Amino acid sequence: MKKQTNELDLELLKTLNEHPYLKDRIERILRVGRYEGSGCTTAAEAETMLMEEIRGLGQEALKQWAINGEIKAVEDARKNEATANFEFREKKS
Repeated sequence: MKKQTNELDLELLKTLNEHPYLKDRIERILRVGRYEGSGCTTAAEAETMLMEEIRGLGQEALKQWAINGEIKAVEDARKNEATANFEFREKKS
């Protein structure tokens, strides 16, 4: 079932609020697009600024991806350790 626009908006807002560094980047991108307070006076300046912001957005997202992956790997390892049934056998000579 497809979510209603309001539900998607709330979900997106919640996610952005959980990741303020991404939210800040997106706000700066939107500011350039709206021609508000970006300091850009030419299309070339706006393009350069947008490229820098988008590159930074990608770096931030990738960094968060790596952190979340590491957290998940540790949680999985702990879960497997807690449920593992270890049997030790004596080494045959």
